Amino acid sequence: MEKEGDGNMLQACNQDGVPVILAYSNRSTVERLRTQQRFYCPVCGERVIVKAGRKMIAHFSHSPNSSCAVSGGEGEYHERGKLHLFRWLVYQGLEATMEKYLPEIGRRPDILIRLGKKVIALEFQCAALTREEMYKRTEDYCKLGIEPLWILGGNRLKRTGARKIRMSSIDQSFLTRFNQSDSLLMNFYCPNTGQLCLFRQIQPAGNSTFYGDLHFLSLQHSRFLSLFQDKRHFPSFLLESWLQDKQKFRTKPPSKWTGSLHQSWRQWLYQRGCHQSLLPSYVHLPVIGQYRMKTPPWDWQSRLCLEYLKLLPLHHIVSLDPCYHLLRTAITPTSDFPLIRNQTDPIREYLKLLESLRIISLVNERQLKKQTPITFHENVEQALSDDRKVIHVLKKQRDFSSINSHD
Repeated sequence: MEKEGDGNMLQACNQDGVPVILAYSNRSTVERLRTQQRFYCPVCGERVIVKAGRKMIAHFSHSPNSSCAVSGGEGEYHERGKLHLFRWLVYQGLEATMEKYLPEIGRRPDILIRLGKKVIALEFQCAALTREEMYKRTEDYCKLGIEPLWILGGNRLKRTGARKIRMSSIDQSFLTRFNQSDSLLMNFYCPNTGQLCLFRQIQPAGNSTFYGDLHFLSLQHSRFLSLFQDKRHFPSFLLESWLQDKQKFRTKPPSKWTGSLHQSWRQWLYQRGCHQSLLPSYVHLPVIGQYRMKTPPWDWQSRLCLEYLKLLPLHHIVSLDPCYHLLRTAITPTSDFPLIRNQTDPIREYLKLLESLRIISLVNERQLKKQTPITFHENVEQALSDDRKVIHVLKKQRDFSSINSHD
């Protein structure tokens, strides 16, 4: 966890009320200002002291017993990143203010940006933050008509592969989607390397794992609008990565470190005369809405197929309600993801995939009809072959849907 300071801030007002950012000054200038001027917190009016050293960014600090409502400390990694981002915005000619206090909500966003009539609160989040605090801060900005923009510190980016990362449940709350046609995205910045990481076309895989297009670029060669932009074309290599992991899931023996969820699921399968290596190829498929599911796709999709769809008679029209009732405890509310507009329904998304594979047909918004019996593979070779066929079908669909994403 990032170490907290004692009420640090990069900007304060001098005795004449003029805002001063010490980090812009060299060491001798900072020492001169320290002795010749007095500085005050722009929020509470308390006098603050100058702190500077050879290994730290010059900044201001409240006294340890300060009563300031926004005197929570920030680590040096955060301060450097915030300063980098502020300079980057100003260099682009944007109207940006650092640590602007908003008395209506008692908040001081890292950077407040004005783009015409639009106001954006940029928060550079490096330290651990509770989900409740993240929700509250986001909600407060929205009350004022301010759009929150979160950039996570590069220290929170946990790569497990070239196109794969792991995210804690709290970090998943920062998943963002600006428009209905966009994919999920996240933005990271590391002040140590001066690089942005634009994580795009995010595909949740369950077990805190996320596939996606990780694009690293220098901050100085980037533009502010790149934080909002999304690649319209779905990269097929993400489905290839999914296929590789799915086939490992079939063929690799379960580890002794396998979690209790996986163990209980395997026992559930065994009681139904099945093994994970022989599951139908239309189980364990990628859906964007997986972020809302508490269990991995191999768990909830197999339960939906085996506990409901398998029992249905062919060509009979039935209700979708039992699908939602069966998985009611496995899905999280949309409020857990305040930065995602037009949230997806993972259950309906999966049913649409089954329809495209001609397993079912969706008669209308509330009913379906089973078209094909739910059967298991007879051997692993057949399962691996059918997996490849299914992913090939999905590739074609993703390419088509990306072309028609604005329809």
